[in-house]
Parts: sequence; structure tokens; C-alpha cells
Amino acid sequence: MKKILMSGISLAVLFTGSAWAADMRVKAPILKAPPPAAFSWDSVYIGGEVGYGWGNKDWTQTGSFFGFPGPVPAFALDRGRSDPRGGLAGGDFGFLRQMGTWVWGGEFNWDAADMKGTGGQVLFPAFFGRSRVNWVATLAGRIGYTVWERGLLYAKGGLAVEDENHQILVAGAVVTDRVSETRTGFVIGAGYEHAFANNLSAKIEYNFLDFGNRTSEFRFAAAPAGLVEDWRIRQNIHVVKVGLNWHFWSLGPVVANY
Repeated sequence: MKKILMSGISLAVLFTGSAWAADMRVKAPILKAPPPAAFSWDSVYIGGEVGYGWGNKDWTQTGSFFGFPGPVPAFALDRGRSDPRGGLAGGDFGFLRQMGTWVWGGEFNWDAADMKGTGGQVLFPAFFGRSRVNWVATLAGRIGYTVWERGLLYAKGGLAVEDENHQILVAGAVVTDRVSETRTGFVIGAGYEHAFANNLSAKIEYNFLDFGNRTSEFRFAAAPAGLVEDWRIRQNIHVVKVGLNWHFWSLGPVVANY
């Protein structure tokens, strides 16, 4: 009898526990938000920039003398400087590709310039050379290294082009025709760019542009035809600029194929 009673109690407890367990509410699994995607520089971008430039422009007379043709003694050939300086403003367009911590790409820049300079000649100080840089453009490759995830230290190098003009003045009066020319050279530079958002970044950059030597012929406006002076002009420019870039098209990560 005792065994029968204990068996009944055990069955009752088992049945009650099973019913209580069936009535328990099943908790839904906790879903965790996926981690944010890592920032990448892979993009096509466009931007604006402003800056300041200063140049070294050395003049060396190579032939003729005060507009009179014929050989000139070396001691009579003059020298001078007209170092232009002033502001620049323009824009850039380029692309970037990221591979690990390294970033590479290409960029085109064009800046209107208001860089002017006037300097006297050594032997005849009343004669002045005047120069103006109208615009500067570069087409360069970029290579950089990421820092602090959204920072980019980079170097650049490539082709440089500038448009400029020159004149010779005497006592402040223009005495030659204006010589206008577009010169090519090279650019090297370095900078830092920081992404404040996935599609917006700011940069600060230094460029050195070298345009080598070019000989120009200056014709005296008030003199008979054929009276000229030849000057070899060496030009280089330093530029510091800041800018904002809008990264409007993501290129996606670089995938290595093996």
C-alpha cells in the first residue's frame, strides 16, 4: 500500500512539473547589432581648395643689348629677379584605392592664381622685370599610409603646368610687349588628409613645382622692328593649400586574386 501511494505522488509531481514547464514563456534570443563597417578610402572624389604661393624667378640676359642686335660682351649681360607671390583658389578631382594600411591613387588639380612680382636688374636698376602667374595645374600620383583609421599621410608627384606673362619696365613705364607662355615642369608634394565622415574629408598640403629654364624674346614696343632682348627665365613655385573633398562614389575594397 505504501509503495502504491508513493508511486501516485511521484506521478502527480511529474505531471504537474511537465504542465508548468509547458506553460513557461520561451525567451526570444538576443540579437546583437552587427559591428560598423571599417572605414575605407576607396572612392572617387571632387573638392575645392585655397592656398598661397611664392615663387623664385631668376632672369639672365642671353643676347642683345637695349634692343640693339649683335653680339654682346659678357660683362654687359644683366641679371634680375621678379619673385611672384599671392593667393590661389581652385579644385581637384581624383580617386583612391586602399590595400591594407596603404592607399594609392591619382589626382588632377587646377588653381587660378594671382601671383605677381617685380624686381630690378643688377647693372641697370631703372629696368625692371615684371611677372604674373595666372593659373597652375598638376596631374599627379598619390601614395599614402593610414593613421588613426581615418587619417592619411601621403606624398604626391607628377606633371605641373603653369600660365604666366612677363614685361620689362623702365622707371615704372612698360617698354616691351607682353610675353605670355604656358610652361610645363614637375610637382612633388606631401600632405595630411582626415575623413570627418564617410564621404567628407579635409586636407592640408605643400607642393614644390619646378619649371626649369626658358628663353623668351622681349620686343621693345616703341622701337623699330627687330630690336629685342633675350632673357632666360628660371621658375619654381612653392604652394601651401587647404581643401575639402567630397567622396561621392565608393569603389569598394581591392580584392586580391591568387
